[in-house]
Amino acid sequence: MLEAVWITGMATGTTVQPSCTRFSVPAELKAVRDVRRRVGDFARAHGFGSEEVETIQTAVGEAALNGIKHGSPHGSSDSVFVSCRYDSEGITIEVADTGTGFDPDSVPTPVAENFRSCGYGVSLMRGLMDDVTFNRYDDGTTVRLFKRLSHPH
Repeated sequence: MLEAVWITGMATGTTVQPSCTRFSVPAELKAVRDVRRRVGDFARAHGFGSEEVETIQTAVGEAALNGIKHGSPHGSSDSVFVSCRYDSEGITIEVADTGTGFDPDSVPTPVAENFRSCGYGVSLMRGLMDDVTFNRYDDGTTVRLFKRLSHPH
């Protein structure tokens, strides 16, 4: 697993909070916990409250889980790549995998009467975050999640 790469920083009192970080995790289900923790720590360091952090962690956990389960054609030898960027508007998280991608608009909206054990991730991410986009590239898929900071610094 790659450690975080701090790219730029923002002064907060006597400490410098990174405004951008990148890391990767192996495409293993147990890595979702690490992704959630690291993104949550980043969001918390930039002024997001506990409820907002939990919301962000839930959405990014879904994106990472999808990348691991559906976007890693070589299983645990693949990696899922995560980047977090903070600016005055909020936080942007990108979760990228090496899979062939999918059409997110073809995923049906879940209906409570038709309970299933999976298939809620795309709808959940869209409901929790302020903006969600899916981009397919020749070498994989990237999910971009954006959450506005409700109480700017």
